[in-house]
Amino acid sequence: MINKKAVEALAAAGAFDNLGKMHRAQFFAPMPGEEGSFIERILRYGNRYQVDKASAQNSLFGSGDMAIEIKKPEIPMCNEFTTLEKLEKEKDLIGIYLSAHPLDDYKLELRNFCNLQVSAFSDLEAIRGREFTVGGMVTNVRKGLTKKGNDFAIVTLEDFSGSFDFAFFGQDYINFVSIINNARFLMVKGRVQPRKRWKEDQEEVLEVKVNKISLLSEVLENQVQNLTLRIPLQGLTHEVVTELAQISMENRGKVTLRFQVYDEENERQHVQLLSRSVSVSLTSELVRFFEERPEISMSLS
Repeated sequence: MINKKAVEALAAAGAFDNLGKMHRAQFFAPMPGEEGSFIERILRYGNRYQVDKASAQNSLFGSGDMAIEIKKPEIPMCNEFTTLEKLEKEKDLIGIYLSAHPLDDYKLELRNFCNLQVSAFSDLEAIRGREFTVGGMVTNVRKGLTKKGNDFAIVTLEDFSGSFDFAFFGQDYINFVSIINNARFLMVKGRVQPRKRWKEDQEEVLEVKVNKISLLSEVLENQVQNLTLRIPLQGLTHEVVTELAQISMENRGKVTLRFQVYDEENERQHVQLLSRSVSVSLTSELVRFFEERPEISMSLS
C-alpha cells in the first residue's frame, strides 16, 4: 500500500510530470466541497476501487444493471507552482535541484558582472586584497545579538559553485538589513582584507568586507550600457543579417548595440561597428536568440 506522504513526495519532486496534463500544484489543491487535497481524494478512490473489486460487489468496468460505476475524482483547477516553489520542493525532497536551478534566470548577470564564484571564499588567502563581485541566492538568514546587545546577521549566499556565510555587524548590519530581509537574489561587492587588530600582538585574520549589495534583478537595467556581438566574417550571411535586424527591431530599448566582425583565419583582423539606428532591450527572447547561435558571442558592458 502506498501512503499519502509517499505520493506527495513523488508529486512534488516531479515524478508524475510526464504522465498527463496535470501540473504539480494540482496534486496538492483542495477538493471543492470536500476536506483534504486531490492526493487524498485519489487515494480514497483507489482504496474504494480495490475494496469493491475484491468483494465483487461493484465493478468499475462492469456491465449490466447491477454494475455500479465509481465516479472518478475530477482534477481541481489551480495556479501552477512558480519555478522557485517547484525547485525548492525538489531540493527539500531530493537534496538537489533536479529540473533546473533557481539561478538559471541570472546566468547572464553572473557571467558578465561577477569576477568570482562563491567557492573562492573557501581560501581567503588566495584572494587576499582582491575586490570581488559575486552573485547568488540567499538560502538562510540567521540573526542574533552580540554580547554588547547589538544586532548582527549571518547571511548564506549560494551560487552554482557552493555557498558562503557573510557576516554583518554594527554599521554594516544597519546599512544592509533592509535588503537582506526583503530580497532573495543578490549581487554582493566587497574586498578581502585583514580584519582590524585591537592589539599589536593579535594574530592577523582575513575578513570578507561587504561594501555594496544590489538586486540581481536590477543589474541589467542599471549597469548595462552596451551589448557587443562578436561575429565571424565568414558567418555574416544575408540570412544572419536579416535575423539580427528583425530580432533587434522586435526588442528595442536603451542598450547600445555594437558589433565586432573578425576574420576566422586571423582573429586579430577585426572591425568595430556601432548601430546608430537601433538600440535594444535585454529581453529573455533576445538573450535566447544569441545563446542558441554558438557562432555569435555576446558580452555586456
